[in-house]
Amino acid sequence: MTNLFETQDPRGLRVICTKQQWLDHVLGFHEDDMNGCEQEVQSAIEAPMYGIIYQDADNANRCIYYKQKQGIRAYLKVVVDFDEDVGFVVTAYLIPRPKSGERPIWP
Repeated sequence: MTNLFETQDPRGLRVICTKQQWLDHVLGFHEDDMNGCEQEVQSAIEAPMYGIIYQDADNANRCIYYKQKQGIRAYLKVVVDFDEDVGFVVTAYLIPRPKSGERPIWP
């Protein structure tokens, strides 16, 4: 499995985005919005909006990273599934506003 990128979130946890996941899931479902946005996704993980990391409302192992999308009224949402201290990007897509029910877990 080849990695598209590997980075750390503000907590120092390792996050990996595989090429396969990017192609199959991110571009497979959100190609119009996410094509060419690999660097923005990595940036959202490294420096999320307001420095806040959220826990997914439906899955306790998943963390959510938001970044305000420049030039349009939308947010980039990045979903990362953690197993121990390593996270893998599940998906990334644009939404009109952050989802209710997600609770801040960091800082």
